[in-house]
Amino acid sequence: SGVFRSGRRLSPLTGRTGQFSALVLELENTMKGDGHVVGVVGEAGIGKSRLCFEFAESCRQRGIRVTEARVLAHGRATPLQPVLELMRDYFGIRAKEAAEVSRRRILERLAALPVSEQLSPILLEFLGLADPQRAAIKLDPKTRKTQLLDFVRTLPHAPRDPTTVVIVEDLHWIDAASEEFVEALADAVVGTTTLLVVNFRPGFTAPLMQRSHYRQINMPALPPAQAAILLQEHFGSDSSLALLSRNIIERAQGHPFFLEELI
Repeated sequence: SGVFRSGRRLSPLTGRTGQFSALVLELENTMKGDGHVVGVVGEAGIGKSRLCFEFAESCRQRGIRVTEARVLAHGRATPLQPVLELMRDYFGIRAKEAAEVSRRRILERLAALPVSEQLSPILLEFLGLADPQRAAIKLDPKTRKTQLLDFVRTLPHAPRDPTTVVIVEDLHWIDAASEEFVEALADAVVGTTTLLVVNFRPGFTAPLMQRSHYRQINMPALPPAQAAILLQEHFGSDSSLALLSRNIIERAQGHPFFLEELI
């Protein structure tokens, strides 16, 4: 039957046992209160997103809460887009849900967190859910940002979820304002039961990579033998396809995404 993502059947995860096991080990440490930041690094098409998808699914199957965001390719032109996406996912805000329902859920969750009363209207406004019955808040941008940063720092200490995983994808496209929030979260997970996983392409650098609690998982190209296994999943093992398979393996150069597109 296969695994489905966005309506598309996925090939079995191939040749990534070591990388997946490394993430699971970090999860086990996190469950003991030793949360780290993990960077998954690799070129476009190498399988960073697929690894994170499989890891997120395995966490959910264990009843572990996963919050996700992806930085868009035009991320630098849309400041705070991934932060907004993360918070919407954290509060479970759905696109077609009535604003009042979303607002109520946010307020209920905030009531259980150690945050100031001033935060509620700031957060609702940031999420595009300001209460029309209340006067608009008048705060300078710096104070608003400070309040939101303080809120992000409290997330790993939330009493509601014993273990949580936060995944931010395509960090290489992040804007400066959002990076500040990711850095704040990276510092906040130390000694907590929250694991922060980010992925990005080689050449990207960020301050969080200098932290002592940062771990890196590198995604190399698939060796030909592993690429052949992936092809066999699609084509079967008839000898008439041997030359075609060799040509595809040679052209894709070990990139699973390119392999699947060529298939």
